[in-house]
Amino acid sequence: PLQLASAVSDAPAGSAERATALGIFMAQVGTTALFNIDEGADSKDSKMTRCTLTQSGLGLPDRDYYFDEDKVEKREAYIAHLVRTLDKISSITGLEPGEATAAAAEQIMSLELELAATHLTRTARRDPELRYNPFTQEELIAACPGLDWPAFFSAVGKANPGSKLIVDCPAALTLACKILGTAGDERLKPYMWWRVVKSLSAHLPAAFVHDDFDFFSATLSGTKELKPRWKRALSMTESALGEALGEMYVAKHFTQEAKVKAVSIVERVRVALEAKLSSVPWLAPSTREFAVHKMKSFGLKIGFPDEWKDYTTLEVVRGEHLENVLRARAFEWQLTLNYMDAPTDRSRWLMLPQMVNAYHYPEMNEIVFPAAILQPPFFNIDADDAVNFAAVGAVTGHEMTHAFDDKGRKYDADGNLTNWWTDEDASEYDSRSAVVVAQAEAFKVHDVALNGKLTCGENTADLGGLKLAYEALEALYAERGEALSGPDAVLTQGFTPQQRFFLSWAQVWR
Repeated sequence: PLQLASAVSDAPAGSAERATALGIFMAQVGTTALFNIDEGADSKDSKMTRCTLTQSGLGLPDRDYYFDEDKVEKREAYIAHLVRTLDKISSITGLEPGEATAAAAEQIMSLELELAATHLTRTARRDPELRYNPFTQEELIAACPGLDWPAFFSAVGKANPGSKLIVDCPAALTLACKILGTAGDERLKPYMWWRVVKSLSAHLPAAFVHDDFDFFSATLSGTKELKPRWKRALSMTESALGEALGEMYVAKHFTQEAKVKAVSIVERVRVALEAKLSSVPWLAPSTREFAVHKMKSFGLKIGFPDEWKDYTTLEVVRGEHLENVLRARAFEWQLTLNYMDAPTDRSRWLMLPQMVNAYHYPEMNEIVFPAAILQPPFFNIDADDAVNFAAVGAVTGHEMTHAFDDKGRKYDADGNLTNWWTDEDASEYDSRSAVVVAQAEAFKVHDVALNGKLTCGENTADLGGLKLAYEALEALYAERGEALSGPDAVLTQGFTPQQRFFLSWAQVWR
């Protein structure tokens, strides 16, 4: 991989040779450099999946780490980490430990700082309209001339990536191509080496593993200790053979009985959402009609994919760990190429069955619940309804609310970015959303106020999800003629159903 990285910087700036080397590097090493190439459903034509070109190539988590005043110490620690890393590979690269590696680390930081200045912030990236910038191949070549695009696309394995490409941040891509078109070997080579080591540190000798943990996990995130080797091995296996493990997990831990019970809860929460949308007093009739139609069009996936991924072409050889990692990445890259410039595969899952999570996918207008979230504490087939509605019911409501949060509301029933709101309704929505933003920003962590605009979607979904789950539970108890609270409520372990609902919500997140 280091040789592939060196080939990029060794080639003349702006040449077809450099573009080819970069494409080979991305495809074979499975990491990004200066920008990223991927695939994704077209946000304005969701029936198609396009080639996407997105901002990438930073070593720190995002652009704010390069500029925020409260992150000076972390930037200094990052440079020190770069020096240690370059020292460890000096016998291969030929850089002398000390002044030479220190100068190379500064070069890396300088390049990343320049790149970061063009990147969208995490908050800005929540705006799907801002990130939707379609280009034809001809327009891309004209806007970003520093990279020989035909040579690059051929090298990554997609000589014709399609007539429409989606760029999330044109300024970042333009600068990335300018660097590729002008930077000499001395400036680019240390950066390319670093991209390799950063991407593969977890799979290198212990010195790399521990140094990577000390900076990225301990210094940046406060993690106290490295996971045991067996957990790291399992994580790597999952990243390479995720659905194969998922198939085993489902066979052991997921039942049809659990799925039926979960679907019944999901449907009751959906009914509660329909009632909510039908009764919101400030929505215009046209907006309400679109909202209800979108809700009724939700796709639902529970448990696991209808068809499992076929890994028969992926070669795994005992004793070849790093090679296995690279082969697994190449396998996934080929799947990425297959999805590119093709009709969107609506049967596809973007999360593994063994993940304790769920998601709403706006371009599909679907909500997805992997098998693992249908386990305690989020779901227990033997638990009472109050407990389950506050857990998996609230998760259901959370994901459904995402379809109508400040980002999700911009997509229609087919998953396309469309303005289906009247101007008055959009203005009223923004005013109400601002209340959620202000509430979040009143909280501080380590004396720093939360970024309410960044967290608005999750905060809205948490609030909406819990309310919808509770209203669904209320409706269920009303049908039964039973009391949720008060003297007529049946106690379980000394608590009313209402109390058990909120206790369950609290315990899910303890």
